[in-house]
Amino acid sequence: MLIDVVIALIVLGGAWLGFKHGFIQPLLAEIFSLGSLAVLLHVRDGFAGLMQALFHANGFLAVLMGLIIVGVMGFLGARLGESIRKMPAVLGVDGFVGIWLQTVAGVLFAYLLISGMVLVGRAAPASSLNAGQVRAAEAVLDSNPFTAGVLGSTDQAALAVQARKAPVAASDVPVLGGLRGLYDQILEPQLASSHLASRVMGFGQRVPGFGRLGPQDLPGAHRATPTAAPRASPAPATPTPKR
Repeated sequence: MLIDVVIALIVLGGAWLGFKHGFIQPLLAEIFSLGSLAVLLHVRDGFAGLMQALFHANGFLAVLMGLIIVGVMGFLGARLGESIRKMPAVLGVDGFVGIWLQTVAGVLFAYLLISGMVLVGRAAPASSLNAGQVRAAEAVLDSNPFTAGVLGSTDQAALAVQARKAPVAASDVPVLGGLRGLYDQILEPQLASSHLASRVMGFGQRVPGFGRLGPQDLPGAHRATPTAAPRASPAPATPTPKR
């Protein structure tokens, strides 16, 4: 039920933003903040090295600086959107369609979030991983913006070298082991018991070019099984004529 609460808060929050601020201002704030977050996650090793070289910052301070950058970019996007929203040509239209478009944006945001949870389970199998499975795990995580930066380039290189020598267990890799534990203990049971996750996944799957995962990919989804062919009834035994 926790997943349902999160989905409801995301969708209702999007509708409230659309009602309060229209569509353009929240959209630009989301693009600027989430875009900068995706970039920082993608180059997190280089960013951490840069912070270390310039400011002698440890891991915590590097994360804090990254969050500050994301917040500043979101603020700049909101200011730019507010300036555009005040233009007479877009003021009325922006306020009218904002609530609907931001609600749809909230549903799509929830779709990406749930898809990332599903991909966590696919990328962190409980069995051992060879070199090919390591590359497959990296590709799976990189296909979603919420999981794209989970494995840094340093982790990927070390994991690939180790997997070439001998298969490695997901539990022996700190990142994959943590993801596996998170998925088994929290994400999988929550997704399996959710009533709204399947509706969100179905909506996102129907948006052209947006998502390839659907309700059938959720844990506990009922998959169609091939119907067994009916068995032929045995022919009745022919009575032996009496002599």
